[in-house]
Amino acid sequence: MGSGGKRVCILPPFLPSARSSTLYGQPVDDKLIQLQATRKDFEGDLTLVVFPFVKMSKKKPEETAAEIGDELLKIDSAVEKYNVIKGFLNISISK
Repeated sequence: MGSGGKRVCILPPFLPSARSSTLYGQPVDDKLIQLQATRKDFEGDLTLVVFPFVKMSKKKPEETAAEIGDELLKIDSAVEKYNVIKGFLNISISK
């Protein structure tokens, strides 16, 4: 993902429940959550940069992104679907 994505200034609907998730046995620090508008050439509304979570998960970025995406689908109905592009989790929000 290049510098074309803009950082999102709003709190997406799923964020409060994502913060309270303990997917990797510890709460999520706000500093780890890097959200950007998804680039137009990819499907999704928001993109989560997954690299900060790799140390916690002890897995490859793609695996970490898929686990986080699955967790978001479970904990919040605002998340419609997701797709993974390397270390980036593209999230589609229910409209």
